Amino acid sequence: MKILKCSVLGLLAVCLLSAGVAFAAENPVDVLMVGHYIPRDFEPWWPKFQAACAKDGVKVHILVEDRQRGQGYDLYTDDLLKKFNVIVFNGLLENVDKTPAREAEVSAFRERLDKYYKSGGSIIWVPMSFGHWGSMWNKSVGDKYDAQSLDEDLYDPPKLVDINPAYNNRLYRFIWTSNVSKHPVTEGVKGLLLPSTGEWSWPGTVPMKYGKSWTTLIRGMDSTVTIGNAAPAGSGRADFRPEVKGSYASAPEIVGVRDSVGSSGRMMVYPFHTTYTYLNFGSFFFNDAMMLNGDGAHPSNGLRLFVNGCKWLAEPNLKNAFGGYVPPKRSETPALKPLDWGKAAFPGNSWGGMRSYWDPGKQLDMPMTDLICPDAKDFKGMAGIRTVASDGTGTVPDYVTAAKILGLSFIIFLEDLEKTNDAKFARMVADCRAQSTEDFLAIPGFMYRD
Repeated sequence: MKILKCSVLGLLAVCLLSAGVAFAAENPVDVLMVGHYIPRDFEPWWPKFQAACAKDGVKVHILVEDRQRGQGYDLYTDDLLKKFNVIVFNGLLENVDKTPAREAEVSAFRERLDKYYKSGGSIIWVPMSFGHWGSMWNKSVGDKYDAQSLDEDLYDPPKLVDINPAYNNRLYRFIWTSNVSKHPVTEGVKGLLLPSTGEWSWPGTVPMKYGKSWTTLIRGMDSTVTIGNAAPAGSGRADFRPEVKGSYASAPEIVGVRDSVGSSGRMMVYPFHTTYTYLNFGSFFFNDAMMLNGDGAHPSNGLRLFVNGCKWLAEPNLKNAFGGYVPPKRSETPALKPLDWGKAAFPGNSWGGMRSYWDPGKQLDMPMTDLICPDAKDFKGMAGIRTVASDGTGTVPDYVTAAKILGLSFIIFLEDLEKTNDAKFARMVADCRAQSTEDFLAIPGFMYRD
């Protein structure tokens, strides 16, 4: 009888596992990323992150039109939002530019997003600590939904983990926690590396305070405290010091979820700077330490937490006509016409010449005051040329001669590492050295595919 019982249980487990796989394949969860610091379709880590999520039945999307227009919230209509089971909103749901037209656009989007939530759509909020964004997030999101992000930082030197000691940079430092509560969202989550530093030295993890309608899933360890910002609110400065006591003397709240309220959807707060989550997914610099790999001694399951969260959030609305987004077919990139370098022009009103940068939010050229130098000289050149040393045509002297005719000051050669060899590359380096003078630099280099 005992053997029979085990066999039946084993068969049941297999059936459940098979059912789970079928569910993921037949009912994929469609997730849309909106807001600040979201991936861009042309970046190498975006397809890697998409593929990793798709393995578990979660299809993550971004709108290419959003990137092209600079966060055009008018694109996100009621009908479009309902094609997604989960919306991930990164950053601040506010009018950062303080222009009337922009305020009207953002305000209307806030209303549509709230309507989406109340009708059954689910949301992952990603508050970020940058220029007091935490406090501003509370006004537009937290106060409405019973959660508060804190303008504070995590502090726990004994739990500090450096994933890349060779670089000696705080971007690679995390605070580890295994303070994980049991929940469907945390299934398979053994621990988490909490990012220490985010944008411009602001915290990479935002401590939270959740109301009674929320369930806290991940906290810092008992030894982890929060510290305050010594700089006054509104100053835009980050000056977090241990002597400025924060709200938590132990185990600060980090990740939380909120179940449906009536016919509403669900919510989750995933308060980590996107540099460490999906913006650099697959990058060897970060080695997916937070999302997949930990540091070798401490496990970190950020991707599992995200994917589980998307699935749990989508459960109520999968039967209510949410989801089913089909990305439009992308048009083929037109072939570029060969450039006649004899007619090439290098206008003086380039970004370098103007010493300015384009602000897509304000739609204006903004001065780069740190580059204002009356005696500065602009050097014009080219990068990426390949020669016969790999899979290109022409030699270093050929390109240098042509470049000097065009008035260039340098060329950076980037030979294909897979198409060259030691002898060819050494010859190219020697040619670069021979062609370089006080007025012109031929710089050898190579490219490789990660």
